[in-house]
Amino acid sequence: MLLKLAEPATPAPFSYRLELTTDAERLAWALAEVHRRIDGCPSWSATVACRNAGARAFGVEVDDLRARSRGRRIIHIRQILISFTHVVSGASWRRIGRAFDRDHTTIMYTCRKYDNEIRLALGDFVPVA
Repeated sequence: MLLKLAEPATPAPFSYRLELTTDAERLAWALAEVHRRIDGCPSWSATVACRNAGARAFGVEVDDLRARSRGRRIIHIRQILISFTHVVSGASWRRIGRAFDRDHTTIMYTCRKYDNEIRLALGDFVPVA
């Protein structure tokens, strides 16, 4: 299941807190990017498309998201994008874990922690089958 949302403006600079004004814009931009990538190449995995679009929206490298880094900034972005991927793609925890090089239990914890905030940040989305 993918979510469809109108394309927003360019993302604002990063902050450590989940600020719905800036992070919501980043997530909405990433969502529009996911749809562009999947429409352009249907063989793309939705989890990989979400991860890559989110990394671009937050200005980090995909390798940093997949690395074992414990830097506060990267951890925060990684958790937001894991939950974003779960909300947007509806993929299993194992599949999301493979995309981020994490165990499925880590994905479960992160999704339980952030899913409601991500849904709130995305606001008026329309599920796409």
